[in-house]
Amino acid sequence: MFLLNLLDDMFFAAIPAVGFALVFNVPPKALKYCAILGALGHVTRTLLLHFGVPIVFATFFATCVIGFIGVHLSHRYLAHPKVFTVAAIIP
Repeated sequence: MFLLNLLDDMFFAAIPAVGFALVFNVPPKALKYCAILGALGHVTRTLLLHFGVPIVFATFFATCVIGFIGVHLSHRYLAHPKVFTVAAIIP
């Protein structure tokens, strides 16, 4: 049941990430990566909070996950890291 709730949270975190990416004029090819990063960041924070990590540290680590993966994607697809990370961090 907990896994199903996490998948549900990931899905509904990806939607505002894509919405903010559209507001910031992210290229259409990068929208799926913004959605994935938004979902990963939210599920990381949710898991850390579930295991008793304070909200400040959970948010910090989730943001680090988004940042590290976003920088990796930016090197791979030759884009600026902000393309992938800004819209994903907001949700």
